Amino acid sequence: MPIIQVNMLEGRSAEQKRGMVAAVTEAIVNSLGVAPESVRIMIHELHPEHFAVAGKSGPNGAMARTQRRARICSRNKTKMSVGGDMTQDSSLPPGFQDLESFVAYWSLETNDERRRARSTAEMQDIQQFYDAIVARAEDAIAHCDTFGLDAMPPETERLFKLLLAMNHAAIAVEMHGQPRALESVWPSAVRISQGPMPFGGSI
Repeated sequence: MPIIQVNMLEGRSAEQKRGMVAAVTEAIVNSLGVAPESVRIMIHELHPEHFAVAGKSGPNGAMARTQRRARICSRNKTKMSVGGDMTQDSSLPPGFQDLESFVAYWSLETNDERRRARSTAEMQDIQQFYDAIVARAEDAIAHCDTFGLDAMPPETERLFKLLLAMNHAAIAVEMHGQPRALESVWPSAVRISQGPMPFGGSI
């Protein structure tokens, strides 16, 4: 009877934990040749203050990035039906539902917000967004071009903001190979006085 103990930080949803339990059970069944009914899994959730990396714990520790990424993934998870097909509950124009999972984090109002999103994200999350949006960029641009910049409906505005965020993701993927420039300081004192219009922002 295999007994698996999983230690993780607090903050994952019940759905995420059920998915993890199913995946771990499947892995044990396939690797050890046991029946699913014999697999036991215990989840131990830790408060952030009870886990430290490099001498730091809590919100100021290195694990804060892990928590942030978990919240992003949970918030941005695409709604799926029982059969695995995407639902019609999308905030983007028809045909762009595959980008829905990126809206909450990347479809932002100003250039500074997009720069902050890129600078504080994990590289693998940036890469995932970059790969997805670049693959749909031509179609997205063609769709946005059917409206004037001051006459886009809300769902098209969200798609347009994803295209603006693509440029920030490209900086990390194509130039730095990491979220920020090497040896750069964050938070940064740099502020963009006027970004691209619309949705550039100004100070």
